[in-house]
Amino acid sequence: MISIETTAHYLVLHDVEPGGTKRIKLEPSLDACVERWTSGSRVSPCWALKGNLSAKEDFTGDQILLFVGPIQPAELFTAIEGIIDENEISIWLTAGCFNIVIRVNRELKDKATKIKRWANKNEVAYEAWNLSDGKIKGVSSRPLVEAFELNSLTKLSKNAKSVKSDFLQPALQENVIASATGLTRSHSVHRLTSQALEKVIDAMNGVFEAYHEEKISTLDFQARMLSMNAAMSRFSSQAFSGVPPIQATECHFWIHSLLGTGSANIALNNLTHSIQHVLGEAKIPERLEKLADVSDNVPDLAELAMGNRILRFDLFKSTEGMDINGKPVVPLINYFSGRDGFSSQVQTLSAPLTTIAECNSYRSNILTATHGSCQKKLS
Repeated sequence: MISIETTAHYLVLHDVEPGGTKRIKLEPSLDACVERWTSGSRVSPCWALKGNLSAKEDFTGDQILLFVGPIQPAELFTAIEGIIDENEISIWLTAGCFNIVIRVNRELKDKATKIKRWANKNEVAYEAWNLSDGKIKGVSSRPLVEAFELNSLTKLSKNAKSVKSDFLQPALQENVIASATGLTRSHSVHRLTSQALEKVIDAMNGVFEAYHEEKISTLDFQARMLSMNAAMSRFSSQAFSGVPPIQATECHFWIHSLLGTGSANIALNNLTHSIQHVLGEAKIPERLEKLADVSDNVPDLAELAMGNRILRFDLFKSTEGMDINGKPVVPLINYFSGRDGFSSQVQTLSAPLTTIAECNSYRSNILTATHGSCQKKLS
């Protein structure tokens, strides 16, 4: 049975010299990270496999450091025989999109080669650093390389020049760039998220069209833009920092500034999307509208008398056989926020930052997010 340590260590990337070589270190505590902090330092907590003593040692000698993900750890450990039993291999789990970090001594570089081949075969992104006493001497990466469809970027490009109002330009510019960043970064490591973002962009195009057709006011349009911008910028920074090239991206949730929180964001997406799918397929708002056409077995509410017949009235059975044409379900943009906490808007949903560290505690239980999602859809 594979288990992980409950106490975190910290992977820290420091500047050796400004603008030059960088060094990766493993620190046992946060205070040790801060003592050696530089202007370019970034950090992420990591958790070693239980019993893997080498995963508690700092980087010395010639080594290869592999970042792989997002995947179920057991999938990789099963595919590469002996990887978790080898004393010369250190393994950590992180909250980032690259949720598995593997250190291999240069003498065992054939193991690193096997991992890369497995990742290539199974369409899993990775980045590899060649290290000498922790200093990064070379980097190679393999983002997902399938051809990128430019349809969504073309739509964003049109949106960038479609609104002429100076009053709306700042919100519009932020929306276009935040959406383009989230779309392209997610495409390089996690296609399911990229596909969901394409649906979100299509929905936002509908907001643009409604504004041009004067179906919504300028203030309503700006409010939708600001809400989406806040969600999209946080989501992109949190989920898709620490992706190729790792050294060029930075998460603004600072304790995860090196590798981001992609695994946690994907988990939150999966949770809320599953609820959205079930409720969306039920088409509850559309069925409620169809009740105006239902005349059989309708409870008589002419008298203000207590009774439970209305409670036994079956919304789904009463609308069976009717033509229910609902709008496509648009995925929510999910993100973590220390300010918004649990919050649900038309097209966004947030959970507290503390959920990442305390997801199974009473005060930060993620079930609150499911409650909020259900209430929003039912209302």
